[in-house]
Amino acid sequence: MVGLNAPLPAQGILNPAVSTQGGMQQAAGLLFNGLVEIDENAEPVPELATEWEILDDGATYVFTLRDDVVFHDGTPLTAEDVKWTYEAALLRNHARTQASIGPALAEPCAPAPEPPSCPSIEAVEASGSTPATITFRFADAYGPLLQQLTHTEGAILPKHVWDGQPPPTAALPWPEGQDPVGTGPFRFVSHDASEIVYERNPDYFGTPQPYLDRVVQRAVEPAAQAQALAGGEIDWLWGVSGQDLPALEANPDIEIDIGSQSAGGSTNCVLKVVFNLFERGADPATVREGSAAPHPILGDLAVRQAIAHALDTDVYVDQVLQGNGTLASSPISSQIEFAHKDDPIPAFDPDEAARLLDEAGWVSPGEGEVRTRDGQPLVLEMVHFAGNESNLATKMSQDLALVGVELRLQQVDGSGKTALYGDRDFDTMVVSHCQGTDPEIGVRRFYHTTAITGAPFTNGAGYSNPEVDALFDEAAAEVDQEVRSDLYGQIQDLVVADLPYLWILETVTVRAHTVDCQGLRPYTGHFLEAAFCDR
Repeated sequence: MVGLNAPLPAQGILNPAVSTQGGMQQAAGLLFNGLVEIDENAEPVPELATEWEILDDGATYVFTLRDDVVFHDGTPLTAEDVKWTYEAALLRNHARTQASIGPALAEPCAPAPEPPSCPSIEAVEASGSTPATITFRFADAYGPLLQQLTHTEGAILPKHVWDGQPPPTAALPWPEGQDPVGTGPFRFVSHDASEIVYERNPDYFGTPQPYLDRVVQRAVEPAAQAQALAGGEIDWLWGVSGQDLPALEANPDIEIDIGSQSAGGSTNCVLKVVFNLFERGADPATVREGSAAPHPILGDLAVRQAIAHALDTDVYVDQVLQGNGTLASSPISSQIEFAHKDDPIPAFDPDEAARLLDEAGWVSPGEGEVRTRDGQPLVLEMVHFAGNESNLATKMSQDLALVGVELRLQQVDGSGKTALYGDRDFDTMVVSHCQGTDPEIGVRRFYHTTAITGAPFTNGAGYSNPEVDALFDEAAAEVDQEVRSDLYGQIQDLVVADLPYLWILETVTVRAHTVDCQGLRPYTGHFLEAAFCDR
């Protein structure tokens, strides 16, 4: 048995096809597979698909399925399971997959609440010696697909579990009373407020079979995590805080792993602020159509620029991340090297912040006082999670107070923030925005007009720029990496000028484990697939 620590999601929501919430995705990673997996070098390798063929100059992909895969309940995997998963779950509820693959398909999928149907995804079942296949047809060449089919971006579900039931959603991930069922290396056993228990899947198709018989994922208070690891209460720690790192590094019984690629979609992550560009509570459809009223404060670019200039970000790496990260220099992570472009974000300049606010009509009654305009105080609410998001929100509130902006902080859990994307009743949010290994995975969903859907972790700002949309579409349909690089550079120029978000910190994941446990793959949610522990 191996014990690990990670934030536990609420019971019953272990379905990575309908939510991109990081803690849930991380917890569910051991249970599911995608058509393709990504290795430590971010290269695609076979998973549920044994091979693939790319046709029509990149507009058609044909995947051959394995014939030896069964779900945890013993039901064989079929091509129809794959097709249905995309139709009913991934292209309706998964923020990254919905925003990228969906619009690129040759024919649009049926929107909810219509019955699931995606005519551009074709399933052919096995017949005799002919294997089962899945075909994706796109309107144009589509370069990023092989990066988007992992168990994080494309977990395959058992269609039969939903026979006679409504399709899964983030609110109802499984039929009532149904335990999670996947094809992954471990099977679900139980889940309560303190731990999730998994057991080895004896029917797993992978080679080698999982070595560990039992895995327990425990919730440990942040202040006690390093001590629990050093004391042998747990074997694996997903995140090490800066203050705990020196002691763990000095411990000969502990090994440290640092990287930007991690489980649950937590790859190449950027801590950023979402500015709601429209009035609070505006329906996502009206925002997408451009008919919603602008936010009375944040609809003004000068105010957004002033907020950026007010932040003394040079100290944020140490004070917010305890040294584990770097300052963001662009909307696209520097770890996605081919697409990243250093694009100056408004730098710390409190005098310029004050000038911009003055010109926007926000009058300062005196040093340390909240600015007003027409009797309205310059007060904004900021929603955030615990941890680094809370640290960032606190530091921002201190900096903004010095230029007369009051930031009122509200900490929420995963469901609380998820709801905000649908009801849009917020001013600002701090988001850990994980970008994956290609901008189509985790960047497009925050900027393209079609991603203003109300789905969790999509275009929460309500940002719409036709030129940006066209550039994203062109980049997705391009297979030449140098051409794509130039297109993403143009996108970054435009969005930095428009400032719908404020990109502040690039984070890294610091993980630790006991030396007794080896064979771990920290770059993936399947990190225990080949792990073994010498007790």
